[in-house]
Amino acid sequence: MKLLSLNQGIDIANLDSVTIALVYDAGDSTARRQTESYRRWFSDFPNPPFRGKPLRILSFSNRALADINWPAIQAVVVLPGQANRIDAIREKCAAYKVLSMTTDSTLVSQGIAAGVTMSSSQKPEIWFNVKSLEAGGGMYRVEILQLAKQIIWE
Repeated sequence: MKLLSLNQGIDIANLDSVTIALVYDAGDSTARRQTESYRRWFSDFPNPPFRGKPLRILSFSNRALADINWPAIQAVVVLPGQANRIDAIREKCAAYKVLSMTTDSTLVSQGIAAGVTMSSSQKPEIWFNVKSLEAGGGMYRVEILQLAKQIIWE
């Protein structure tokens, strides 16, 4: 959430609200539980980021990507298990300037714009895919990019 809230592209867009779509594997019970956990966590966030703008969280199974109203969302959080859908998600994000994010660093190397994972010492690690970040309209200050564990340039 913190990394998403630091995306300057959202501030520049001068939106009334921020909408995030969660994409999960419908056939994976762990992914469904994780999605519900994220929904609750985002909904109960104590200090809403985005300068107090209302936050909407939507969830979609990987079988329902066509149901996403891409022009109406600012970010898509791709949960692990979506490797076979990355190309379709990346194309939609580029077409509609939607920032793609994940909690799986391998998905960043496959084209998701940004990822946050936890190290073995329970410290957050940030990953960026610059090509996808630019295509999806993501804009971060240099200070944020310098925090990245890895930046992928292709």
